[in-house]
Formats: sequence, C-alpha cells, structure tokens
Amino acid sequence: MKKSFSVYGMTCTNCTGLVERTVKKLNGTISANASLLDKRLTVEYDNTVLSEKEIIAAVKKLGYKIYGETEKTNDGSVSELKNRFILSLIFSIPLLYLSMGGMIGLPVISENINYAVQAVLTVILIAVNYKFFYVGARAVFSGAANMDTLISLGAGAAFIYSAVTAAAHYFGTSAHHLYFDSVGMVFTLVVLGKWLEELSKNKTSAEIDKLSSLMPKTALILVNGEEKAVNATDIKEGDIVCFKSGDYVCIDGEAVFGSGLVDKSAITGESLPVEIIVGDTVCSGSIVKNGYLRVCARKVGDSTLFSKIIEAVKRAGASKAPIQKVADKVAAVFVPIVSAIALLTFGLWFIVTGEAYKAFGYAISVLVVSCPCSLGLATPVAVMVAMGKGAENGVLFKNAKALQDFNKIKVFMLDKTATITKGEPEVVDYKLFENADNVFPLVYALEKMSSHPLAECIARFTEGYRKNVAVESYEYFTGKGIVGRINGITYYLGSPAILPDSVNYSVEKENFSRVVFANGKQVLAVFYVEDAIKEGSEYAIKTLNEKGLKTVMLTGDGERAAKSVADKIGIKEYVAEVLPEEKAIAVKRYMGGGLVAMVGDGINDSVALKTADVGVAIGGGTDIAIDSADVVLSDGKLDKLITAFNLSKKTFGVIKQNLFWAFFYNVLLIPVAAGALAFAGVTLSPMICAACMSVSSLFVVSNALRLKKFKKEQKKYD
Repeated sequence: MKKSFSVYGMTCTNCTGLVERTVKKLNGTISANASLLDKRLTVEYDNTVLSEKEIIAAVKKLGYKIYGETEKTNDGSVSELKNRFILSLIFSIPLLYLSMGGMIGLPVISENINYAVQAVLTVILIAVNYKFFYVGARAVFSGAANMDTLISLGAGAAFIYSAVTAAAHYFGTSAHHLYFDSVGMVFTLVVLGKWLEELSKNKTSAEIDKLSSLMPKTALILVNGEEKAVNATDIKEGDIVCFKSGDYVCIDGEAVFGSGLVDKSAITGESLPVEIIVGDTVCSGSIVKNGYLRVCARKVGDSTLFSKIIEAVKRAGASKAPIQKVADKVAAVFVPIVSAIALLTFGLWFIVTGEAYKAFGYAISVLVVSCPCSLGLATPVAVMVAMGKGAENGVLFKNAKALQDFNKIKVFMLDKTATITKGEPEVVDYKLFENADNVFPLVYALEKMSSHPLAECIARFTEGYRKNVAVESYEYFTGKGIVGRINGITYYLGSPAILPDSVNYSVEKENFSRVVFANGKQVLAVFYVEDAIKEGSEYAIKTLNEKGLKTVMLTGDGERAAKSVADKIGIKEYVAEVLPEEKAIAVKRYMGGGLVAMVGDGINDSVALKTADVGVAIGGGTDIAIDSADVVLSDGKLDKLITAFNLSKKTFGVIKQNLFWAFFYNVLLIPVAAGALAFAGVTLSPMICAACMSVSSLFVVSNALRLKKFKKEQKKYD
C-alpha cells in the first residue's frame, strides 16, 4: 500500500532525511520519501504489518505535525511567519534603541534599568520565536541537527552570556558588550528571510496549481432529457455530461452528440484547438472554445487523464535527483561541523585576545551565518518548478532522475510507426493473384480480429467486400502477422516473415511496407502500405542532429521502406525488420557511449523503453508503454523531445548555479564570520550574519523561479 501524508515543520533536508530514516525503520515500511517543498511524505508499506496510525505517531514524536491524506489541512506557515516577523520587529526596535541609542547621542536611561529592560524584551522575543529552540532541540535528540539548531545555539548562547554579564554588572563588575540586541535582530531577520522564502517556495507549484484550478466544481449532466447541475465529484461512469462554449471538461469520454472546437493546451501544450465530432475522444483538462457537446463519461474523478497528470507531476516534483545526493551528504554533517568551527573560533580568539566577549561574538556569528537551507533548497525548488513547467508544455517527467538525465542523452532511438509516423497507414496499391471477390472477404475476416494499425488499415480497405465468413482458428504472431483457418484451409496474413517455407515470394516495391496474403501453396495478394510522417518529426530529428546527437530508427518494415522514411526525415541510422523482442537488444548495442533514450508508443516497445537509460512514451500510446516510460510527450509529437531536452538543460544549469552558490557562500562567509579577515578590519556582526543567511536562501529560491520564464522553441516546420 502507498499513502501520502502532509508533514509541517520541516525546514531543511536534515528534517526530511530524519523523517525518512525514522519511517524506514518501522517494521513493514518498503520505502519512504519526504519532500521539503510540498510538505509531503509518501510511504509504501505492508498494511498487514504497519498501520497509518503508527506512521503518524512516529513522525509526531520527532516534533512535526502530520496529517493523513484524507484530512483537509491548511499549513498556515506563511501567515505564522508574517506574524512572528511583525512581533519580532515590534520588540526589536526598542531593544536596538536601548543598546545603541547612546552611541548616536540619543537620550538613554540608567544602565541598571537599561540592561533589565533589554533582558525582558529579549525574553519576549525568545517566547515569540520559541519554535527555533523547540524544533532545534528535537532535531538534536533525534540525531539530525538542522538550521533551527544553529539559530537556537547562537541566540541561546548570546542570551545566556548577556544575561550573566548583565547580572554581574549589578554586583559591581564592569559590563562588557551585551548581545541582547543581536538576539533580537537575528530572530527578526531570520524570520523575515523564512517568511519571504516561504512566499517564494509557494510559487514553485504555481504551474501545478494553475492546472489544478482548471477542473470545474460543477457540471451539467443529462437526466431524463433535461440538463441538471451537479457537483463534478458526483459524476459517474456512463453519465452524459453537457459542455457549452467556455466550459472546462472534467471527465474523459466520447462525444455522443454535437460538435465543437476544443482547446487541449493544458494537456498537450499546443494552443490550436481541434474539432470534435460524434465518436471523438474528449479528455479532461480541455476547454470547449465554441460549440456544444454531450460526452459519455468513461473515466471520472482521480481516474481521468488530467488528474493522473497532476498527481504524476506532484510525485515527480517530490522525487530526488541524483545530483541532490551530494548536497544531502554535506547537509547531514553540516551542523556538527559548523558547531565545531564555532567552538574552535571561540577558543582561538580567547587564547589570542583574552577577551571572552569578542571570542563569543565571533563564535555566534559563525553559528548564525552558516546556511544549510541553501544546500537543501538548491535542487528541489528547481525540480518542482521544472516539473510544472514541463507539464504546462506537454512534457511529463515522471521523476527527477529523468529530468536530470534527459539533457545528457547522446542517442535517441525511435520507433517508426505512430512515433515518427502518424501510425495510420493507408493502402496505396495492391497486387492480386486471385479474383478480388474471392480474396478480399477472407482478408477482411482475418484482419477485423486484430487491433494492429496495419490490420485496421487493410480491414478498412477490404471492408466493401465483407461477407459472412467464419474464422475457424486464429493466432497472432507478434511482429509477423496472422495464421488463420477458414473452410479448412490455413491462411497466412502479415509481413513476408509470416510465410511458410512452402510459399515463394519475390519482393516488389521495396519502398513500401508490404502485407502479404497466402495459403500454404502461393501468395494470393500483396498490399502496399504507406504511413505518413507525423507533423513535428522532421523538425525534431533535424534539431537533434544539429545538436550533435545521434538518431536511430527502429522498425519492423523491410530495408527499402525503412530507408525511405529515414531519408525523408534525416535519420542516418536505422534498424529494419526488427522484431519487438529485438528492439531491446538493439537499444543495448548503443548503450555505453553515453545515455540512450528509447522513444515509442506501443506494447511492443515496453521492454525497450525499460531497457534504455531514459524511456520516452508518446501520448496517445498504450497504457503499458506509458507506464514503462520515464517521460511522456502528451500530444504524441516528437517536437516535444526538443522542449524536454531544453528544459532539462536549463533546469540543471540552474541547479549547478544554486549548488555552487550554496557551497561558495558557506565556504567564504563562515571563515569571514570567524574573523579570518579581522586583521584587515573586515568583520561580520551577528545581525549582518543573520541577514546574509536569509539572503542566501532567498537567492537559491529566486534563481530557481527563473525557470518559470522558460519558453519552448518556436517550431518552424518545412
């Protein structure tokens, strides 16, 4: 069983790692994945051993809020952080005045009262921001110290030092510099940064939210000939749903009445509407631009294509890219290392200067300036934005690994039928060795029993000759054709490979696909079939070639037919007369010199899709092919390969920038905060360090949000 939970309170990858490790330790857990951005925990477990309540209890023990997938919850983190910032600012302003007013000539009160008021204000600020201490302490006790741990250590140590120093002042000891104001401003600036960061992170799922908002709350169904308004969630399979101009389609089904222009851009990324008439398929997420349609619901609710796309994008956004493992490993040891550096800093400065307050200031600055958040956010924010942007443009990445790998692909291997071509072959010529009235009825009787595109094509061509012919036996051989028995005679129908050794056949018109019909003695008819090139295929192949990538076509057609298609679209390499099980073998031959992608649409492509480094399924293909793939091109056109490639490249350019910044920031500023440049007069106070830490996280999030401006290439079809 697999379930999702909402988990609130996670602030960095240390938190998600802790949640994952805790749940994985539970007896019965198969896998667990926690996402920082969408606050989601997905657990696959054996429900005969482990219960949902046990999972919730384990996470609650860590100090996080967790809710089951059926519970409606509202995080409220944005409003909470906003309120904490406002309160922190209100109490920090007088704290700053009391600590620094005298330095700039402002009137001040006596030191005894001043220090007492500063201490009280600081206690109030600690109470307002108690979560730093609560979450930070729980993280330490659970073995996964995080950002809250560093903030609480720095602020707590500064408060204790200042309180002790102020108390000593009352007993006649000369008071050194106090850090009450630093505590207040650290809280204020960090909470401000977290608030702005949370606002920015909420924008990462904007594309997904935009898609989700397309689903209408109500719809019209036909009841006893009358239109009746109902909740969209109440629609059942078989209901007749009515859609007028401007309506969003909330079900998958078949048009049974009317006609109209339907915009499928939310699904395919293409803005041009298509005309829908009776018998055509209508999918959820579309909008009726004009016209009137009555659609028989085939799939409703969560089973619709649109719902599955949204759920798949959410799951993919929560998945982790391989490159994130580096950041996770660093983040796992980050807090202990920074804490050790802070202690070392204090010790060295105390030994060198003998001034505890100065050594203490540098140590606090080290704790506050360090930023594990930027490491944790570098990858997932960019991935989440890219997933949503891909879905908006008709490219569905099913996991973050596929998104990362796509721009590294060196070889694209493409199935021909229904991938490069339309998959709707037509008979362009034929040759008979017997009378048509005798042959065509037999051909039709056999082909109408098959769902293969070539069979459907031949059946349409011979439909006018159909008669009441009884097929006594029927067997389909994958990649070859049909062997059937009619009136006691065995017939062979399919590619030349289906013919028995007793039948001689000399190839003609090799540029076409050939379907032969024979008995056990001779060929009775040959049908010459051609499949038109799909729009976008030439553009895609040309662009991939220009990028220096290898393109290879796989087809069961003969050598000449394969060469004809390859020449038309600019593919230099192809493998002809390949059986379905041989496609995977062909893919393996090209592996090793760089990542290999397999692009296909049918059941016979599923093994090859799984074998390749990246499997790409064409939308509109079979469920098996789509389930076997890592990437789905929703509108079935190959030009989406270019969109996927460019989006992947841009996304991982952003991720590399984020990781560089996260490492560079910490490597540079931690030594500066520790006083490495004090000899040159360059030092960082705890307040400045808090501001820097917040800006670092905001930079990473803002940089990732640039992906929202991604635009697919403008296609120029010849």
